Amino acid sequence: MKEFELTVHFLSYFLILSYFINTMPLIMQTESKTLNPNLLK
Repeated sequence: MKEFELTVHFLSYFLILSYFINTMPLIMQTESKTLNPNLLK
């Protein structure tokens, strides 16, 4: 059972990591848009 628990922990950690990697560019884009609206033109 311990190996199974380790696998579950690793999978959840990997999912969270991939989620952050996917959302960070979007967050940076929105921040840059709000900070520099002139760049959009």
